[in-house]
Amino acid sequence: MLHGGHITPSCLIRLPAGRGPDKLNDRTYAGIQQKLPVDPALLAAYLQRHNSCDANPGNPMLPANQAAFSEIVMIADAIQVLPPGYGKLLFQAAAKIPGTNVLAHVADAAGGSGTAVSMVESTSKIVSAGRNWGRLELIFTLRTYQYIGVQQFSGPSARGPWTLASATSLRSYKFVKTAPHNYNGNASMGSDPICVSP
Repeated sequence: MLHGGHITPSCLIRLPAGRGPDKLNDRTYAGIQQKLPVDPALLAAYLQRHNSCDANPGNPMLPANQAAFSEIVMIADAIQVLPPGYGKLLFQAAAKIPGTNVLAHVADAAGGSGTAVSMVESTSKIVSAGRNWGRLELIFTLRTYQYIGVQQFSGPSARGPWTLASATSLRSYKFVKTAPHNYNGNASMGSDPICVSP
């Protein structure tokens, strides 16, 4: 896994079966199957009204389309190994959100190839006047729609030029029933909000 410029050859991801890390209860392997609409158009509309970016008063208010796209990114980041068919569902739902673009033949941070759904977002600068601009790319394999990574870029305007700020790539995975003998208990839960653009 490549994350923030650092290569991690193996990464243990905990897949909890119960409640998710937020009130939406949709960011677990079981939770998304039980709680989310399975039609891409309905899911896109649902996430524009129900997302953790707007559910927490401590988060900045985002336009509905940005909040919905951010929620899809958080779902993919939290679960990474999605239930069968959910990669395609998230990809198609993301593509239906206003302001997104489908990008063919995108290279991920580890050199893999896939199709991405991207969105350009902006937020007010905290220190000086103006805007911060960012572009998020959610990458899936061609044909199978397996989630393989996310890339975040920053730039001076809505058109770039873009500089890679962070990237995560999922190269392989396997399900296990027990943790490795040297596991220290710090499995990723993917619960950190991704509600603000760079």
